[in-house]
Amino acid sequence: MKRFSLFFVCMLVVALAVPAGLSLAQDGLPALPPGSDDSVVLFPDVIQDMLLEPGVTQQQFVLLADAGDVLVITVQMSQAGLVSEVQLTDANSAVLTEQTPASASPSIITLSFEAAAAGWYRLVVVAGTGSGPYTVALTGTGPDVFDLFGVGQPPLVAKAHLLASAGRLAGNLETEPASYLIPLALGDVLSLSAQGTSAPRLRFTLYEGSEAVQALVIEAPQAGSPASYNFVSDKAQWAKVDVEPTQAGSFVLDTTLPKASGMVKDLMAPAGGVTVTTTTTTTGELCGGIPARFQVGENIVVSPEGDNLQLLKDYTGGSAQTLELAGTGDLLEVIDPPVCYSSPGYGQDIWFWYVFSHADNLNGWVADGLVDQRWLCPEDNPNCNQVAVCTSTPAAFAVGDVVVVSEKGDNLQIVRYAGALDQVIDLAVWRDELEVLGGPVCFDSEFHETGVWYWNVFSRADNLAGWVVQGNADEIWLCPQSNPTCDQ
Repeated sequence: MKRFSLFFVCMLVVALAVPAGLSLAQDGLPALPPGSDDSVVLFPDVIQDMLLEPGVTQQQFVLLADAGDVLVITVQMSQAGLVSEVQLTDANSAVLTEQTPASASPSIITLSFEAAAAGWYRLVVVAGTGSGPYTVALTGTGPDVFDLFGVGQPPLVAKAHLLASAGRLAGNLETEPASYLIPLALGDVLSLSAQGTSAPRLRFTLYEGSEAVQALVIEAPQAGSPASYNFVSDKAQWAKVDVEPTQAGSFVLDTTLPKASGMVKDLMAPAGGVTVTTTTTTTGELCGGIPARFQVGENIVVSPEGDNLQLLKDYTGGSAQTLELAGTGDLLEVIDPPVCYSSPGYGQDIWFWYVFSHADNLNGWVADGLVDQRWLCPEDNPNCNQVAVCTSTPAAFAVGDVVVVSEKGDNLQIVRYAGALDQVIDLAVWRDELEVLGGPVCFDSEFHETGVWYWNVFSRADNLAGWVVQGNADEIWLCPQSNPTCDQ
């Protein structure tokens, strides 16, 4: 991959030589520097993108160092004068060292300092003239540091940048994606949009620790349109965004965050513990005889009973406006807890959910259903049917694995959602490579005596995502890339 015109081209590099293990972690986390709630945690081992907006005079970061660590800070700017000074202070804001650009190199600032004591340090970036993005990178600290942060250690992603504020990035892509990491706190709202001559798609991956637990591929709805995605984080976690080219060319990635991501007050509990609170709906409360069944951040689908479900601008009767019609199997992401509303249109109390429609690429309100009808269902139970029974053991696939279609699985149906045998979107043939995005899901099958395992996959040959069956009691249709026949 080549990036010829990356807008985030300023670089702030912090390199530390670290003794084995941080001694400061042994007796708990030292008290945070006063007034650091709005500071951004400076994470090691990633290039951290920030933005100096008009009117901002300085931005502050906090970082942990051990006694004897040698800090080397280098600021390289895309335009001279964007940053006028860099200061390193102790926890009480006493300046330890500071530096301004040298006249011979007006776009570079370099300073070094050996930490005399273990604890928090503050990095102050003083704005100069103009506004724009810059990049912060911290390398050399041990992984012990991450145990003290609410989002844990970032996943190891080669050449990835860390996005901590809204902005626009641009560049050129050939075959390799451009990768970005984002530390999200509970309630963070992230919006992404990618477009350009490379006709890029977005791959959005969530992590628990260093393990990918969920991945989505977002395609542009039509040629020339952006690939867009909105996400509301239900906990502190890392997300990775890959801008993947479908052809060589340029890309522009717009990111929107309501505030800087990775702020101390969002990522850390008052005593330095990890914040694990999650947002849930009012589960169990009835509205029109139906309990609130979903949670914020959950993916749900429109059931066959809910086909052509109205996606509304406003759930209230008088001003309700239909934005789109959501069809059977359309994937919706729950953004907010539900509202119980006495609907004149339905003549009863009914739950309305505020969702993001992946198919229509917009937000809106949808009705849950009636006492005898379910218009919205969990993604893994798209018909709201009884729990299926799978007597076989699912394959040990993980998100990100590449599997292949076996010879016995030739012409394997790729369906819109698990169990949607009437919504085949393509056929995967022998030796086709499929990337695992999620699953497994056990679903009842009218063609087999027991349930079958479905996997959510991305077909590289067909350039689309869908669900496929792992196999039946007698045959295996999906095999590891390293064993494409499953020894059958």
